[in-house]
Amino acid sequence: RERVHVGQEAERLDDVGQGCANRRQLRSEVRNGLRRLRANATLDEDPFDHAELAGDDDPIPRANDGGVRTEGFLGCDHGVIVERAADPITTDADIVRCVTPLDRRSFILASGALALAACSSSGTSAGSLGSASGIKPTYLLQPRFAREMIVPGTSRMPFSLGDASALLSDGPEMLTAKIVDAAGKVVVPTLSAKRRRVNEGIVYWDFHPTLDTVGQYTIVLDGGDPNGTAISVTAPSDVPIPSPGQQLPPFDTPTTDAPRGVDPICTRLVGGPCPFHAMTLSAALATGKPVAYLIGTPAHCQFGTCAPGLEFLIAAGKRLGDRVAIVHAEVYADDTVTTVAPAVDAYHLTGEPDLWLADATGMIITRFEGAWDQSELDQTIDAMVG
Repeated sequence: RERVHVGQEAERLDDVGQGCANRRQLRSEVRNGLRRLRANATLDEDPFDHAELAGDDDPIPRANDGGVRTEGFLGCDHGVIVERAADPITTDADIVRCVTPLDRRSFILASGALALAACSSSGTSAGSLGSASGIKPTYLLQPRFAREMIVPGTSRMPFSLGDASALLSDGPEMLTAKIVDAAGKVVVPTLSAKRRRVNEGIVYWDFHPTLDTVGQYTIVLDGGDPNGTAISVTAPSDVPIPSPGQQLPPFDTPTTDAPRGVDPICTRLVGGPCPFHAMTLSAALATGKPVAYLIGTPAHCQFGTCAPGLEFLIAAGKRLGDRVAIVHAEVYADDTVTTVAPAVDAYHLTGEPDLWLADATGMIITRFEGAWDQSELDQTIDAMVG
């Protein structure tokens, strides 16, 4: 076994495979996971495979009166174990499992490594792709977004593809699906999504359904598991995170000249601090330009999408120049990663990375969550800038 430390090794974890993806789960599933945890002294005794408890982006741990938030997460401490595992479905795949003994402090304050799902990754595709469409009847869409944070309207829903054992690191160029409501009525007959690649280990497909009614739904992958994947549409009043169609709230983010107690203000892995700390978010919104606002921590991101996400944004910023105002805020106040930075609490985040794109009036056009690639970012930001 090889011990891999999250943090400065985040990019190496990418090379191993998916890293820990899809982690925030519906509250009922959180409770189920907690009940399972109490029955085990350590996760090594009964490791969870990745898809057993799927969620979304990298969860942010924090302390609150010694208790666990309803969005709290089970997970690894500073390290995870990478082990080579073979099974009937995932051929000789690298599975990253949380095996660190868990205590209450680790549960609440694990440094960027808390995960409701097991920390699993496939460095190779999960076996052959079966049917002509590339889909097996065991495959499910595994969300990379917080399913309880979707509001009525058109939403971006990035999914990875996986089965009961692992996520795939590749897949068909296009996926199609349908959405049914709680009564089993088909409300979106057909959706399609293009395969996008963050790096060699992480691929996703971004669906953009329109769901106008609050309630429970299921997205069913064509050719995949007919039980589908649960999603929710929640009333905007019950979703504290800024959503598309709302104004992006101003906030005095840390800057190079005024770090506001955050050190370092940027944990970019290569090339030094990124160029997006010269002005606060409040100042960016006052420029009258479109705004891109990223909250993410490249050095402490559990499953390795924060670092490439920031690099994609840097590339977009170089191309667009002063046509867009871009701001980056870190997740943690320092490198001990035990205290979240003020930007996280200001936007009520429980996971990261998150990227908001707002037009020149400050209205949020879209929110990227969990994972994005250069092409999706460029297409979206170009349409916004005009």
